[in-house]
Amino acid sequence: MPGRRVLAAAEFHDPAGEEFGWWGLRWAEAPPGDLRWHEPLVRVEGSDTPGSWRHVVDDQGGALGVAYEGLAKSGDHVYQARWYDPWLGAGRRHRFVLLENGDRPEVASEAFD
Repeated sequence: MPGRRVLAAAEFHDPAGEEFGWWGLRWAEAPPGDLRWHEPLVRVEGSDTPGSWRHVVDDQGGALGVAYEGLAKSGDHVYQARWYDPWLGAGRRHRFVLLENGDRPEVASEAFD
């Protein structure tokens, strides 16, 4: 079974036209049929002080979505999380966390602000 890994740092996508701005994270993961979609897959954590992370939102609500992008040429199954309601500001750092799912471990992205 393929290991999960973050493919690139989280990126902010500016609002354009009728689309809201959002933070996104892409990662490689097991095939869609191996995931437990009824359980949370991704959450965003926030920190006002270094090393102290708290739950902000997860994909069980409407502000954070998870989509399957498809099979890459490398053979990886690629996914993307989009956080549509970021609460950012001076001194606030965030990170995406791929939650433990099945036999795959939790993986956190690098922090962003």
